[in-house]
Amino acid sequence: MVETESEVFARSQFRLPVIVFFGVFCLVIGSIEVALGQGYMLTLGRGAGLILGLAAALTGTAILARRLVDLLLARTGLVLPTVILWLYPLVTLGCTWILSWILLRGIPEFAGRGFWTGLIRLNAKTVTGAFTGPFLAFFLLLMAWTVGEAWRYLSWSIGWGEFVARLSTSTDGPPPADVMIQRRERQRAIQADRERARRCNRWGLLIIFLTTIGSFVWIVFFRPELILYYRGMSQLRTFQKPEDALAAFEQLVRKYPQYKYLDTVKYYIAWVQERRLGNFAEASRAYEAFLAEYGSDNVWADDVVASLVRIALDKRNDPAAALAWTAEYRRRFPDGIMAPQVALYEVRAL
Repeated sequence: MVETESEVFARSQFRLPVIVFFGVFCLVIGSIEVALGQGYMLTLGRGAGLILGLAAALTGTAILARRLVDLLLARTGLVLPTVILWLYPLVTLGCTWILSWILLRGIPEFAGRGFWTGLIRLNAKTVTGAFTGPFLAFFLLLMAWTVGEAWRYLSWSIGWGEFVARLSTSTDGPPPADVMIQRRERQRAIQADRERARRCNRWGLLIIFLTTIGSFVWIVFFRPELILYYRGMSQLRTFQKPEDALAAFEQLVRKYPQYKYLDTVKYYIAWVQERRLGNFAEASRAYEAFLAEYGSDNVWADDVVASLVRIALDKRNDPAAALAWTAEYRRRFPDGIMAPQVALYEVRAL
């Protein structure tokens, strides 16, 4: 069966050589890391390795999504540009969600929350940032790619450039009347393909709308703590109004004491007091309360003790307290990730 012009164009959509996609993706990741103030991660051997590994995994996800779309549309006979324009981004986001669930929920549930920090040998906050950059870069790249493909489709479907070029060379080719007839036939064929895709596109838009509304309703009524958590994190990421971030985290602790990642929230409460608001006495009390509640086995515990060392020496000018906390770090975490930094603080305190 001879393919129509629309089907031929559809097979060229969202196609980039793997090397080109991976290279552009890495450039976007680097830009995001610098924009987020996390450029130092690219200089950390294990951190950079994690970022490159995530870039490769997400690149594979983009390729897998395109193959899934090819298989689905080949079976339904809807290899059409307007269908691919919404289906490919939707399938890619679905595959990305599955990948993120495996990496951030599945593996930690099976191997323990300290799996990634132990594997990468970086503290929990740094590992969290290493995951954030590649995923954010991937979403931005996918958005830009979708807009670019939509523009390319509009340019192709209108076809003014080719039409004007054929008219200007009509002395060497078909007469202008034939060019006009061919253009009308081409537009009719494209319109017929749009009609074929219309029903599928309507169902697609309905699915996207219902999924969006359903996600919003589910979060508002069944997971409202996520709104508070991400409100606080967005304030921290944008470096605006840290007191609002602190208020969101504290409200989450009060209203949802059964939140699964309450330890992370309490860590960030102390962190905001220390790093954003400069309330070092309050931060110290919050860090000590964290240790008393969660102990040494928590994924944030080594960073908490290291923060207490730093506050005692750098912010409160209390070398005796700093030495006490360095000894506590050695006792709790003899092979801790922050051991080199703590050892340097011990030398300075002495």
